[in-house]
Amino acid sequence: MDIAWRIHMLVPAAAYDGAPGSTEEEYDALDWKDPRPKPAWQDIIETDDPPPNPVFYSPDKLIQVVDAMGKAEELEAMLAQAPARIRLRWQKVNEFNGNDQDFQAMIATVQAAWGLTDEQRDALLAQARI
Repeated sequence: MDIAWRIHMLVPAAAYDGAPGSTEEEYDALDWKDPRPKPAWQDIIETDDPPPNPVFYSPDKLIQVVDAMGKAEELEAMLAQAPARIRLRWQKVNEFNGNDQDFQAMIATVQAAWGLTDEQRDALLAQARI
């Protein structure tokens, strides 16, 4: 069971410290820092795991697409406000797993901030597919 994914599905981009683990005890031990309520364990176990076959995205291609949209500086500002684990991953990875909770949280943040429809978001991501 992917508890981190399930948390993300219930509370996108949730702020917490610690590893979600795979048991109720490990979940209960999380240091919940998000202002939104921590999901109940029952909600966690009733949430589906991520799809089994992820799509991968190139950070370089994604940056090129965003730059062509004239929004590179906005993306940079959003990343500057993101949790450290997300900023560091954007700086170091060669590809993004489409099922990754942090990647999906950042894409959701970008979509909301830029007022993108699901179709526009999907078109943007399609250009960055590996």
